[in-house]
Amino acid sequence: MTGQIPTEIGNLQNLKSLFLGANNLSGLIPPMIFNISTIRNLNLGGNRLSGHLPSMIGHSLPNIKYLELGDNNLIGTIPNSITNATKLIILDLGFNTFSGHIPNTFGNLRHLSVLSLLMNNLTTESSSAYQWSFLSSLTNCRYLVYLILSGNPLGGILPPSIGNFSTSLQRFSASECKLKGTIPKEIGHLRGLIYLSLGFNDLNGTIPTSIGTLKQLQGFFLPETNLQGYVPHNLCHLEMLNLLHLGGNKLSGHIPPCLASLTSLRELDLGSNKLTSSIPSSLWSLGYILEINLSSNLLNDSLPSNVQKLKVLRVLDLSRNQLSGDIPSTIGALVDLETISLAGSFGSVYKGTISDGTDVAIKIFNLQRERAFRSFNSECEVLRNVRHQNLIKILSSCSTPDFKFMPNGSLEKRLYSHNYFLDILERLNIMIDVGSTLEYLHHGHSSAPIIHCDLKPTSILLDENMVAHVSDFGISKLLGE
Repeated sequence: MTGQIPTEIGNLQNLKSLFLGANNLSGLIPPMIFNISTIRNLNLGGNRLSGHLPSMIGHSLPNIKYLELGDNNLIGTIPNSITNATKLIILDLGFNTFSGHIPNTFGNLRHLSVLSLLMNNLTTESSSAYQWSFLSSLTNCRYLVYLILSGNPLGGILPPSIGNFSTSLQRFSASECKLKGTIPKEIGHLRGLIYLSLGFNDLNGTIPTSIGTLKQLQGFFLPETNLQGYVPHNLCHLEMLNLLHLGGNKLSGHIPPCLASLTSLRELDLGSNKLTSSIPSSLWSLGYILEINLSSNLLNDSLPSNVQKLKVLRVLDLSRNQLSGDIPSTIGALVDLETISLAGSFGSVYKGTISDGTDVAIKIFNLQRERAFRSFNSECEVLRNVRHQNLIKILSSCSTPDFKFMPNGSLEKRLYSHNYFLDILERLNIMIDVGSTLEYLHHGHSSAPIIHCDLKPTSILLDENMVAHVSDFGISKLLGE
């Protein structure tokens, strides 16, 4: 359905339920709808509705139980009066542009089961004494099951009061919230937790050992949070764990062999850390795992022949390590395998700043590695004379090229991370950018045509305007006429 919501709906003063979600409705929500005191279920989510919520919404909707307004274009603050709607069970305001502070009186909603504020512009109190005070209030909601805060610039430090929630809490998500400080050990008190996501923050310290007490945990997401220390062995106590994502941190030491005891594990991401030693042989016995990412570490040894035991594996990424030896022929038994990456171990990429203040990506080759000179020469030969708006621009070179820095990272992160979303227009624009680049390489370049040979989401980088740029020409080929 399209168009606007007719104001005449506000005349239905006996209305108890109004479901208009997942349409293409636009315009303002008629104010009269918020005066239907009998209404219990109001679902307007998944439209293009705009405007503010009325300041007295909690008083004018005394019987509301399910208020779902997510995925619209609503703005303004969340009215404090909303916590007077004490019968609320589900409150979904996610994917809007709400700003201001999260009300610290949510604890009045004693029946609240789901609170989603995902992807808004909400903040906490500026005073450190009151930061995250709303969280302490929410601990009074003893029936709360889902608490979704990700994608808001809340800032501050996650307080120890997180451990005061009841065991009914199953999902807590605070990724991309500009959190600092350490993960409080009290988080281990949330014995009913099934899903925990704190990724893409600026945390420090280590993963608390108390995580090992969360026996119901199925999804544990801590990517790109600057955490240090070891991968805790007590993660092996989480027998129901399906998804373990700890990539993009500063974790060191070895991979705990006991992770192989997690027979429910479907995704394991320990990529882009500082893990050393060999890959535990026990890891290859995870017969039902779907994805393994151990890339960009300091792992050595070789890929064993019993890799065939990973019988349903779809993604295996061991690139940018120090592996050696042959690729075992038994890998051919992995009939479900869609992606295997053992490449790109010749160099690392770092962020730097040159004298004029420009951020650059600096690719550093380890020229002592076998075939590293050949990879470097190939990349330089390919990029020496090409110029295109969607190719990574080389600013200078000595032993290695310096590339223009891409602040939005790779397409892979945007496609496969649980904390990012690409709408249809962004996807289309990326396809156009990449397509025009390939057309230039194949047909528009004045010298010999160039075939990339390794085009994948990790080699497509996104700038500050989400314009796609093709990079990583280490195995490209120049073709004669």
